[in-house]
Amino acid sequence: MVARAQLVTVLGSDDGLLSQVVADLFDMGMRVRWAAGTPADFPHLISIRDSLGRSAEDFDLRPMASSKGEWAALMAGATYVLAGPVPWPIGRFVDEVAVVQRRSDWIKRLMTTARHCGVRRVLLISGPAAVAGGHRGRRESFTEDDWSV
Repeated sequence: MVARAQLVTVLGSDDGLLSQVVADLFDMGMRVRWAAGTPADFPHLISIRDSLGRSAEDFDLRPMASSKGEWAALMAGATYVLAGPVPWPIGRFVDEVAVVQRRSDWIKRLMTTARHCGVRRVLLISGPAAVAGGHRGRRESFTEDDWSV
């Protein structure tokens, strides 16, 4: 009996980085279950799947989870979870605390479900807002010392 390839659940819309990571995962012999942010992402992700010569069996596309049961279904059987950056609101938003709290709640749900489903490792990818927040008007390059809270 041949062992089935390990499964990686990828969460988020493609920002260029995620599609490259998915290609690398296939090169390592992994299978991917990709939960896209919105249904509008599916045609792009299908074109990535087709360009990589992958079938629906080893490149499973699903909508992003909203309920506890959907989260568990996304992570069922996964060895790893890769969570891409959450889009940051464009322009000025009224309540910065609410934006951060929403992301925090999302991460707590992600980590709790991953533990419950037996996921071995979760990788969170931060977006530019995690670095740039609180540095309005800065012109110098950012380093790892510049991460916001």
